[in-house]
Amino acid sequence: MHKFILVNGYGWTGSGVVLDILKECEGVFAPDFEFRIIKDPDGLIDLDQEINQMTDLLNVDYAIKKFKQMIDFYARKGGGLKGPGCSYDVLFKGKLKEYSDAFIESITWVKYKGYWGGLENLKDRQQYFKDRIKYKIGICNYQYETDMYLPKGSEEYFVNQAKLFLESVFNAVTDEAVNIALDQAIPVKKSWYADRYFENNCVIVVDRDPRDVFINLIKREALVGYDSKIKKNADLFIEWYRQSHVLPKQNAKKMMFIRYEDILFAPEDSVERILDFCEISSDKHIFKGKWFCAEKSMQNYRIWEKDAKYTEYFKEIDKIQTGLQEFIYEA
Repeated sequence: MHKFILVNGYGWTGSGVVLDILKECEGVFAPDFEFRIIKDPDGLIDLDQEINQMTDLLNVDYAIKKFKQMIDFYARKGGGLKGPGCSYDVLFKGKLKEYSDAFIESITWVKYKGYWGGLENLKDRQQYFKDRIKYKIGICNYQYETDMYLPKGSEEYFVNQAKLFLESVFNAVTDEAVNIALDQAIPVKKSWYADRYFENNCVIVVDRDPRDVFINLIKREALVGYDSKIKKNADLFIEWYRQSHVLPKQNAKKMMFIRYEDILFAPEDSVERILDFCEISSDKHIFKGKWFCAEKSMQNYRIWEKDAKYTEYFKEIDKIQTGLQEFIYEA
């Protein structure tokens, strides 16, 4: 059984630096992408909540269908005429889709033919009109052509099957790595899902000075960055940042917080701290410097002072410094 090291941030706070450090260690496998099928909309958490809270059996059927759609999106190779996709199954050798189908089958008591109006929402406009035309001329039978799902098992059974599904996916690509390091696999706000889905795990949360996060978001026009850029809106960013940092009382059993800036200013101590926390021996750090370079990463510290393109945001930076004082990093 693998140990899962779940590295998280709040959005552009530097979790990739920790992944770079872990990738330099023998016995660690880390995909080169964020592993998002658990926490993203229609992912494993949403499916878990719908099945185990059981609002309505139709909601469960809908959630299963949305989960399958979400897996299709992340698994398939996207681009060009293929449409959108995240190419996960290039790494997982087609097993993500295969094992997710097996997981759904394992939590389904029966799959039966039927239909209900809410499923129309799963179709795009083009598909909807195609189906309506086919139905009108008598060559489409919604009930016959649609599978519906009735779940089985207890909440404990669901969780055990979810663990088996996730473990199986990574068994397909590595049987040598002791540790699996994943970026953004679980939500920071609900880190206890680490203990729910991974038998052996630890969680690392990386945070960063909000002023640098603000500039990065503007630079990439990501998340609230675009609106903040065109409107010079520091208030929006401050509220977004503050809300993202509200943590619940319940957290993962084994969880460590670390500052991005501390890693840059004290790289040796930070690497030692990270490896100790993950229970990785220092002699396993055999590729030191291959991915992580503190000097190179330092270019992402106090960006607003280093790049003349962002001097126009000094007023917003001052406002962020005042409004998010408790998060400001002082070297």
